[in-house]
Amino acid sequence: MWSAGWTISASNGPTSSATTGGRRSGTRREPTTPALAERSLVAGDFALVHRLWQTWSPGYTLTAEDSAALKATFATPGVVAASLAYYRQNATPPILLGLCKTPAMERSQVSAPVLIINGTDDGCMGRRLFEPTICSQDYPAGVRHEEIADAGHFLHLERPDRVNELILEHMAGG
Repeated sequence: MWSAGWTISASNGPTSSATTGGRRSGTRREPTTPALAERSLVAGDFALVHRLWQTWSPGYTLTAEDSAALKATFATPGVVAASLAYYRQNATPPILLGLCKTPAMERSQVSAPVLIINGTDDGCMGRRLFEPTICSQDYPAGVRHEEIADAGHFLHLERPDRVNELILEHMAGG
């Protein structure tokens, strides 16, 4: 079964409240089935998903058990669509180029202390992508950035002890 994708067209009708934070907009998203991205993710027994894991965390190898669990998760109805919705909402060219903002980006400040953790070998979200967007004035309670050596995108699986140590330290106010 294919998950529904979306195309965007100009309209005076409302968009999905899930994509606009409950606001109405002049753009309407219309379902298309099956969409290319959805087909690409499920093709070849989720080969693209496995390739992304290898690219994003090159030093981490999924066990056979974890690989089976990953496939089972993506085979669950709605998971592929939800996974793609995140990127369609937050990683469009206009957003990445700074031409427009997501509803989350419209918020002016984060009131709680923030810990940002990334791996030095992250093939998806390297520090060059997000570090320029960290503005201290957006974090009046403080922001701390930690980078874990020899870890990729899935650093919580690659270096769980170090990730847990950083989180516990942060939660304790350190």
